[in-house]
Amino acid sequence: MTKSSFFLLFVLLSSLLFAQQRPAQRPAVTKPAPAVTSPVTVYGSVFADYLYVFQEPQTLNPASGTDGRNEFAVRRAMLGVDYAFSPAVTSKIEYDAGGGLGLMQAFVNVHNLMNGMDLRLGRMIGPSTETVQKFWEYRALGAGVLERTPGMLHEYDNGILFTARTDAAGSAYARLGIFNGTGPIAETDKVKKYAMTVGNWFDRGSMAELYVDFENVGAGRSTITGKLFYGMRTQSSMLGIEAFYRMNRKFAGTNDVTPLGGSLFGWFEMMPAMRAVLRADFVDNDLNSSNAGSRDLYFNAGLDYMPAAHVHLMPNVVYTKALKKGSTVVGVDFMAVQLTLSASLPAMK
Repeated sequence: MTKSSFFLLFVLLSSLLFAQQRPAQRPAVTKPAPAVTSPVTVYGSVFADYLYVFQEPQTLNPASGTDGRNEFAVRRAMLGVDYAFSPAVTSKIEYDAGGGLGLMQAFVNVHNLMNGMDLRLGRMIGPSTETVQKFWEYRALGAGVLERTPGMLHEYDNGILFTARTDAAGSAYARLGIFNGTGPIAETDKVKKYAMTVGNWFDRGSMAELYVDFENVGAGRSTITGKLFYGMRTQSSMLGIEAFYRMNRKFAGTNDVTPLGGSLFGWFEMMPAMRAVLRADFVDNDLNSSNAGSRDLYFNAGLDYMPAAHVHLMPNVVYTKALKKGSTVVGVDFMAVQLTLSASLPAMK
């Protein structure tokens, strides 16, 4: 049996298996939050999967592939605690014991520091990432295009973030943040990353967000990153589009390096307990070079079966293709199948 046939058979068998189970009713997206009964809220989640690799580039010879690697892995085992000192001052601590990240978030939030303005201080999910992850809902299947691209942005960082809202719901908002720019790694220099985000909800199910950051890293070098995101969501479907452009000034000698990329992702409801999920990303690591560097296509397609509330079983296919760029040696395609489990501990007060 060919590898492509095995891919199709894997998805087909998974679909038939899950479709015959008694579907559990999926909670409504707009389900109201329960009333606060305690200042302490405990929650958690686990991302685990079985991965079988059909082919991947060899470390010392990317043009030649190896196959047969397979593994069980726990990529996230997160436990979080929210504590409300008062209605206006809250805090969050999240720790990941599974993926090697350690402390994910630890911050204090001051709501309405001034009229319509919030303040967040500590380690937090980056403003380039937070909104996209809420729309995508499938962080268990992998990080977004910016966080997955080497040398781009960190999912979490240490800093301070101001948010100005037009109303209590944040129908339109602007954010200004100052961050180390090093993620969970300790800062070793005097420079900081400055980030700004502007977003607008057109209605309850669609919104657009613009993100820009700047960091001067010394020796005449600096980075500027811009990203545009648009998302729309209904009770039975979601579509997201994300595009970024970055200028790394004088990172390669005296030349500028300008990565560019985009992502299209979404899901749709097949039945109350079954979704189809698809993600496609493209990245060119340097538009200024037509004869070196890399271009990559990334695909992830799968099914999300929900046998019970807060539990997702997701058979999925991962495929990465390196595209020819000038004289660059193209590595072989990465092909793998996964059975991913995502389980969330309901918030307990």
